[in-house]
Amino acid sequence: MDSQNCFLIGLTGQTGAGKTTVSAGFAELGAAVINADTVARAVVQPGHPCLAALTRVCGSGILNPDGSLDRKATAALIFGNSEMRQRYQAVIYPHITAAVRAQIRTLTADGYHEIILDAPTLFESGLDHLCDAVVSVVAGSDVRKARIMARDQLTGEQAQQRMDAQHTEEFFRAHSDAVIENNGEPSALRAVIRETLDSLRCQHSADMQKHDISKEEPVMEQKDTLKQLKESLLMQKKNAALLLDDVKIAEADAFCEGYKTFLDRGKTEREACAYARELLEANGFRAWKRGDAVQSGDKIYMINRNKAVIAAVIGTDPLESGIRLSAAHIDSPRLDLKQAPLYEDNELALCKTHYYGGIKKYQWTVIPMALHGVIVKKDGTAVTVNVGEDPADPVFCVTDLLPHLASEQVKRPLAQGIKGEELNLLVGSRPFRSDEGSDLVKLRILQILNEKYGITEADFLSAELEAVPAGQARDLGFDRSMIGAYGHDDRVCAYPALAAILNTEHPQHTAVVILTDKEEIGSEGNTGLCSAYFHDFMKDLAAAFGTEAHTVFAQSQCLSADVTAAFDPTFADVNDRKNCAFVNYGVCMMKYTGARGKSGSSDASAEFIGKMRALFDGAGVIWQTGELGKVDIGGGGTVAAYLANLNIDTVDVGVPVLSMHAPMEVVSKIDVYMCYEAVRTFNRS
Repeated sequence: MDSQNCFLIGLTGQTGAGKTTVSAGFAELGAAVINADTVARAVVQPGHPCLAALTRVCGSGILNPDGSLDRKATAALIFGNSEMRQRYQAVIYPHITAAVRAQIRTLTADGYHEIILDAPTLFESGLDHLCDAVVSVVAGSDVRKARIMARDQLTGEQAQQRMDAQHTEEFFRAHSDAVIENNGEPSALRAVIRETLDSLRCQHSADMQKHDISKEEPVMEQKDTLKQLKESLLMQKKNAALLLDDVKIAEADAFCEGYKTFLDRGKTEREACAYARELLEANGFRAWKRGDAVQSGDKIYMINRNKAVIAAVIGTDPLESGIRLSAAHIDSPRLDLKQAPLYEDNELALCKTHYYGGIKKYQWTVIPMALHGVIVKKDGTAVTVNVGEDPADPVFCVTDLLPHLASEQVKRPLAQGIKGEELNLLVGSRPFRSDEGSDLVKLRILQILNEKYGITEADFLSAELEAVPAGQARDLGFDRSMIGAYGHDDRVCAYPALAAILNTEHPQHTAVVILTDKEEIGSEGNTGLCSAYFHDFMKDLAAAFGTEAHTVFAQSQCLSADVTAAFDPTFADVNDRKNCAFVNYGVCMMKYTGARGKSGSSDASAEFIGKMRALFDGAGVIWQTGELGKVDIGGGGTVAAYLANLNIDTVDVGVPVLSMHAPMEVVSKIDVYMCYEAVRTFNRS
């Protein structure tokens, strides 16, 4: 158990194999013993939160009149109903795990370095994931049956039923680091126990003597030279490319190949949501809804209206001990087609657009654009549109005025160089072949759309069509150290957060990721984080464990994974160089965002920042701090405030971006990878 200064050995095995005798043998050799059965009885005593949670999940019928657990009634309920048994186990096992952890801490503090966790349901409860090694005790079936009959006063048939209900000997052998066969004399068994412990000690490669902070040198210890004093007292910022070895840099580059695929396949929130679902299901996650059984180790997800995703890996600790939440958004600035977009003017067909999010409008002209989205016809049939990405596809563009005729246009303020109503998408020029009527180019375009999609002009009324920059994400720079692409804000944080939860197994605290929508326009609407969908998900999940969402939130921690501005030397004067983020210096932690006097910000506490500093430094995550520009020069917000308003400790952690909100944004591959490392480390905390 690498979080404790001890060697934790899980002890389990077949009923009747003599596990209790083996446990006593380990104790004789100086090991401390934690009996999971004793722990299980303790967590269901009156007044314990576990018993209250079990009562909410299983009903008051499991209680005696005095409020204690009626074990016979409980056994009858859960062993006769597999779904109820799963619910019962989902509640009690995390409490057992938490109590076991507490006993481990106590025993470690008392000086024990070898601890035996005696647990008949070691694998079922997930306690095996706490252990450095697992020992299983087995014996021949005849020997076991005789022992069970004598011990529990059972018939041979009853003893056999108990034996049949357990895992096979093959299972225990396959899932154990050592197996003790207990068929013989006690004296022979003692020798086997000693040999087993000695062998496990040799196999145990982890250093059991953890770092002791009490042995650290005093911070202000006398230094021999000025150089040493500077090294010990001053912050040392350094380019991550100089800190990482070639192997780690290669890992970062390889990770970003998956990220580029995510960018290319998820240019809209719908597409990112669909690809996320594909990755989740490929990695063992299942769709979950209120009322479904769930327990420690389960991987679940929920889709909100095909535009937002929540995924979770259920931890070993009780849910009320809090979750580890990472939240990113998968919407990006773009041009949305209006509801009645298509028109013709002087024999050119164009589409009216309404820009989405904060953009510099002049940047979105004269570049290849693609159309992505969905059209829902009156009969409810949905048609998916994706035109402009395949090399064989046509592209579209917003035209601009030639400089020869732009003498008046160039006098406009930069923000008005291109006006919103001038962002019209050019989509065609050849008329329908007829001498009769007007709008023949528009008619020809509608004919093409009808032949391909079966739609009419009226179907635009119920469509969501987004014009986005066409083309794939590309390596940028001679050294290929960066990625140039549309949509880094905020898919550059969404993908690392998603990848981190895909690689999270049996965390201590339940790990949750949100990939949300509508952040670029204030998180409003039923797919944005101002809506109730995340709270409702947590309310339903809490109910499955017999607790309440507000109890969970109060103990939870969150990384609001959103981008920040990277220092651009061409426009250096907008930044406070001591408090801004730099390319290749790692993921950026932002204590606050907002504008002017921190308006709209969630200002993370010093205590929480301190925890994250220690966590990231301990895991070798390269990180930096920064603000979004100088005071009063601008500002911006993230989803952090909405999550902090749920009483969750929250801080912004994200990737620095050059040219944010432009049709092509730029990020460092190393910074992307460090975002992944940060979230993965956080999930495991």
